[in-house]
Amino acid sequence: MVYCVDDTIAAVASAAGGSARGVIRLSGPEALACIDHCFDADPANSIPTTQPQCVSGQLRLPEPLSSVSCDAYIWPTLRSYTRQPSVEIHTFGSPPILQAILRTLCEHGARLAEPGEFTLRAFLAGRLDLPQAEAVLGVIDAVSQKQLDLSLQQLAGGLSSQLGELRESLLNLCADIEAGLDFVDEDIEFVASDEVVARLNSAADELTQLLDQISNRGSASECPRVLLQGRPNAGKSTLWNALMSSDLAITSQIPGTTRDYLEGTLLWNGLEFSLIDTAGVDQTPLSQIDSMAREMTFRRMKDADLIIHCVDGELSPTDWDHTAVQEADLAVLTKADSLCQEWQTISTSGTARFPQRDNDGLELLLVSCQNHQGMDSLKACIREALLAKMSDESSVVATTAVRCQESLRLANDGIQRASQLATAAAGDELVAAEIRNSLNELGKIVGAIYTDDVLDRVFRRFCIGK
Repeated sequence: MVYCVDDTIAAVASAAGGSARGVIRLSGPEALACIDHCFDADPANSIPTTQPQCVSGQLRLPEPLSSVSCDAYIWPTLRSYTRQPSVEIHTFGSPPILQAILRTLCEHGARLAEPGEFTLRAFLAGRLDLPQAEAVLGVIDAVSQKQLDLSLQQLAGGLSSQLGELRESLLNLCADIEAGLDFVDEDIEFVASDEVVARLNSAADELTQLLDQISNRGSASECPRVLLQGRPNAGKSTLWNALMSSDLAITSQIPGTTRDYLEGTLLWNGLEFSLIDTAGVDQTPLSQIDSMAREMTFRRMKDADLIIHCVDGELSPTDWDHTAVQEADLAVLTKADSLCQEWQTISTSGTARFPQRDNDGLELLLVSCQNHQGMDSLKACIREALLAKMSDESSVVATTAVRCQESLRLANDGIQRASQLATAAAGDELVAAEIRNSLNELGKIVGAIYTDDVLDRVFRRFCIGK
């Protein structure tokens, strides 16, 4: 992608579909000229030239629309989000009206913006660094209050400030060491060797802590993984089909029907996750094929973000079931429409407890794939449990974590080597070289050093208009 910041771009900035209000964003050198061609300010107003201002008026559009009332938020100087003259048009959220406005602006000199191009211009103009730009996407994509708070903290410069202070400290240290190299013949010491080691160790500790935070984020491109486990014929595949509204999983009354795992993607109230059906496991003797199927289940369990244990409601519970429920994240009692007598005596209000053990706090959600009992409740529980796990252990937006992990590791390795060299008195020039390499890696994180392919990876995830 070739980046151009000298033309004027326009895009619908509000969500797709109809709404009470729609927003069109315009940015570039000719933004005011574009709006002047099709906007008539109310008599008491005029298009500002020196200060940001909201101006009410009418947009002139082709027939049959003729004109549309709107509010134009105008930034005539370089004090806008993109550090270019910018306009936001707020009007009716009718898609045909918004598209007509967009076509009119393009006829008068604007072009359609690429995904993330407004934020890209803010980055290239120095308004944001790369972690802050990624935090903009984090705010847009947040599906929980924790994710929103995390993204807003990063957007406000939380991570950038931390990295900025670290880079400044290392730059000062490198300058002190290199200044000493200029006066090596005079035997002038600008910074003591033990102080160099102490400052390097402090930087390494900070980088290690940041790496630990980032490593907890996983891959931003992967959905959370929810796995169904339980004894053979416990109704896992039938439950998978019901939740997925599918019939891909083969089901029968014969235990051990499922040999391999089956995975599909489910979207529930704005949260997307992978749902995995697995072969049944229990404590019965195994054939060779059963052993292979069980081993596959155990491998998938290690990768799962959430494990749901399925207990067969037609059979009396076992001690193994009781132990497995304790270790799982959620538990369901399947076949709630045909519970055996032992379960019927203790099931109440959509949940059940293990017979004779109702004081241990283990609670199972009753579900029935035949009459759809408990399906929405189960999806809601899955969503709540996943959201509770997301962002608990990290202070970095997921897209930033994925992009920066390698650079942070390399920076940390360089500082560790510099500390070892300084401790061994191997030579200040070698110590300074390692610090410089680490500074380059930190520069990649904040965007002081970048390439076009890095920008492509960051901004291609954005939607148009942001």
